[in-house]
Amino acid sequence: MLRVACAPGSFNIFYFLAVSYCFVALALQETQEFQAWQQQQQAHAVAQQQAMMMQMAQAQQLQVQTQMALSQLQGQLQAGAIDAQQYAQQCAQLAQAQAAAQQQLMAQGMAQGFVPQ
Repeated sequence: MLRVACAPGSFNIFYFLAVSYCFVALALQETQEFQAWQQQQQAHAVAQQQAMMMQMAQAQQLQVQTQMALSQLQGQLQAGAIDAQQYAQQCAQLAQAQAAAQQQLMAQGMAQGFVPQ
């Protein structure tokens, strides 16, 4: 029987099993590599989303701080603690500080790929 299995031109089950095993092993390896790549992509997407949410929170915090500072200046003006010229100067300084902070946030967003360049 061993002669028949190994004879030229005959069907060799061992050869068939070995080749089948190689194909299954290659398919399994490719599946594992794909799953690892997919997990890496998902982790990257989560990290990028977290960074984007953090940047949005920073932008909202900047807006709240600016509004609070502006309200405080208006209160000082109405209370007579500062005059109109001081109010205008401090509003201009506040606007410059806000613009600088916005530019910094934009630069961070461009560096991280959230804001188009």
